[in-house]
Amino acid sequence: MIQQPRIHTSIVNQGHTLHYCQFSGVSVFHEFVDRQIPRLSTPNRSVFKAFNRWVGTQIAASTTVFGEEVPDSVASLNTYSVFGKMHLLAQIRSKLQSKLHAFLYKTENHTVSTSQLEWNDKGVGSFSFAMASMGLFKSIPMATKDEEGLEAQVEKLKIALELTGIGSSVRKSYVHFGQHKGSRPALELYVTAGGNANIEGEALHYVGIACAELTTYMESKGIPIAIYVVLATFWNHQSIAGIICLKRFEASLDINQLLLLSSDPKYFRYRGCKALIALGDYMGLELPKGLGRHYTGMHQDIVATVTEGKGVSFGQSYSIEEAVKEVTLIKGLVVKDKSNS
Repeated sequence: MIQQPRIHTSIVNQGHTLHYCQFSGVSVFHEFVDRQIPRLSTPNRSVFKAFNRWVGTQIAASTTVFGEEVPDSVASLNTYSVFGKMHLLAQIRSKLQSKLHAFLYKTENHTVSTSQLEWNDKGVGSFSFAMASMGLFKSIPMATKDEEGLEAQVEKLKIALELTGIGSSVRKSYVHFGQHKGSRPALELYVTAGGNANIEGEALHYVGIACAELTTYMESKGIPIAIYVVLATFWNHQSIAGIICLKRFEASLDINQLLLLSSDPKYFRYRGCKALIALGDYMGLELPKGLGRHYTGMHQDIVATVTEGKGVSFGQSYSIEEAVKEVTLIKGLVVKDKSNS
């Protein structure tokens, strides 16, 4: 049975209502959207049809809404899955390095319950033959030269079938992940995807690039980081958001997925907007034809509400310079948090 996401409702700092759902992964999120679209209410079905017509018009006019490379069709946007501007990572890397070095020394107060391998003798987790074999002993009667014929064959058969006693002096042969409060710095980053209609398609590429570089650098230093992508919009004093877990603390980063969901106009301005329609409909709301907008500080309001101030919001960055500033901003937030702790 498919479990539908829970709808959360809260009041944000600005005084308006936030409705949001949380998703454990990208595939779970896409499956939800694909299930919801055929079930749209009549008003939201009209919004979706009008949206598809607008997308078709933009493609026919060869606009840069979806970036410099114009997509072939609406259908190609619906299956788009590979970030197309990986070379931008190299352009921004050198400008971020000095900021990243400073950032590391300011995060020592942020800790997380990190997963560590633990061994036990209670049968919890997976059995490790490699561990148990380190202390193997045998209490089996071996076939001797005095044993002949049938008796010898029986003893050999017992050994082959392991019907005689084999034990191990290593009692803790089962391994599982145990949770320990780590002494290393750790962060939960929330990346708000996309941008308003007046933002050029190419500019959207920078939204998640700084986050990707920051994450790669932290991972290379063994520092855990969790990443969530936030798809959101605002209208009529209310916001809706989908919070998608992209990377858990113990997992490695899929850079393509991070940049695709957060920074690729071909994704955000079709599948992302389609997802907003699905989310709003699931929450029982009617979306406006323009699908709402992002207001200044919206990403911070959403993250502060969803995480009760524990998460760090990685806002929109529409240029290399703004991406560098975003890393600096996060460093400042961490320093402030440390001084208040």
